[in-house]
Amino acid sequence: MLIWFIVACALSFLIGFLVKSVDWLSDSAKNKAVFLQCVAGAAYGFGIGVFVLLWKEVFALALGVIIALLFSKKIDSFGHYFGAAGIILAVVLLYSLLGLFEISVFSLGFALCFALAAILDERLSDMADKNKIKNFARFFQLRPVLEITAFSIALIFSQPLIWLTIFFFDLGYNVSAIVFGEKK
Repeated sequence: MLIWFIVACALSFLIGFLVKSVDWLSDSAKNKAVFLQCVAGAAYGFGIGVFVLLWKEVFALALGVIIALLFSKKIDSFGHYFGAAGIILAVVLLYSLLGLFEISVFSLGFALCFALAAILDERLSDMADKNKIKNFARFFQLRPVLEITAFSIALIFSQPLIWLTIFFFDLGYNVSAIVFGEKK
C-alpha cells in the first residue's frame, strides 16, 4: 500500500510540474513552443485520466478542479486544450479496455464542494493580483481554499490521498515555476 501512495504522490508532482510548464510555455514563448505545449498538455491530461481511474478517491477532486477551471475560463491555450483531450482520452480508453470507471452521487457531491473551493481560490487570487485585497494578497495568491478543503475532507473521511494529491500537485507546480524562473 505504501508503494501506491508513493507512486500517487510522484504522479501528482509530475502532473503539477507539467501543468505549470504548459502555463509557462503558453505565456512566455507564445507561438514558438506550441508543439511542446501540446505534448506536455497531452501528457498531464493522460496522467490525470489514469490517476483518477486508478485512485477513485481522488476522482471528485479532479472533477471539481476541472469544473472550476472551465467555469473560470482558465483552460486557455493549446497545451491546456490537449490536457483536457488527454483526460478524456485516458478515461475513455481505460474505461473501454478495463472497465475501471464508476461515479457515485457521493463523489459528485464532493466534486461540487471541490469545484466551489477552486472557483473561490481563482476569484480571490485574481482579486489579490489586482490589489483588491491588500492585507492578505500574498496569502490568497497561494490559492489556499482548495488545499484547506481537501485537507478537511481527507481528515474527516480518513482519505489522506485526497490531500496528498493536491499537496504534491501544488509542490510540482511551484517547483516548475522556480525552474522556469517565474517571479510573482
